[in-house]
Amino acid sequence: MDRVGSINVFPTEKHKIWYEENRPVGLGIMGLADLFLRYGIAYGDMESVRFTGNIMQTMQEESYATSENLGKNLGVPKNCKMVGDATESYRRNITTISIAPTGSIAMIADCSHGIEPVFAPSFTRIDERGEEYLYTHPLAGKDYFVSAIGTNQPSWKEQVDIVASAQNYCDSGVSKTINLPNHAQVEDVKEAFIYAWKNGIKGITVYRDGSRQYQVLNAVPTEDSLKDVECIDGVCVL
Repeated sequence: MDRVGSINVFPTEKHKIWYEENRPVGLGIMGLADLFLRYGIAYGDMESVRFTGNIMQTMQEESYATSENLGKNLGVPKNCKMVGDATESYRRNITTISIAPTGSIAMIADCSHGIEPVFAPSFTRIDERGEEYLYTHPLAGKDYFVSAIGTNQPSWKEQVDIVASAQNYCDSGVSKTINLPNHAQVEDVKEAFIYAWKNGIKGITVYRDGSRQYQVLNAVPTEDSLKDVECIDGVCVL
């Protein structure tokens, strides 16, 4: 990633100079909700919050150490030296961790988006061309299955707690939509923002399901998504 920054074609000389003086990179994660499900952990409970923190702490510590080694071998840029004088950690990259939404990438990798919960037991996704894709999660029937929309969904507080746990070890902001049910009120949105601010989160997005005429992800009844499913030897092909 450090080398990719060096071969970028920047729009202006000012942008190029800024990059060379900071050299930010952004390692991130995706598939966190699927990882929880593999371990039988419910998204939003205290175990999931601790798990997220442990993962992020490891990523931060390892990436910082690697960036320090890069600095020793390739040099430390101007602004990173200023940070190093204060922290005694002379990294080559001003930032190393950033959590992106990974919408399309996660779809290609067939895993959950970023640090988001699975959107719904079954849902459709409409891409920029208007094409619609149907997804049904294979573990939707488990007791520990939690989804952003559905009968078993994490509260806004539980979602913010996950973000806060990640933010503790993330240099940049954390991309995470705080999903609210359709019956959510203005007071819910207000409390979510205040709680996020008190927990040191750099920024959040709040979305009430169905609040727009058009949205990319839409929950569908699970039984509708299984009409044309063939299960051979226990493997279900959608």
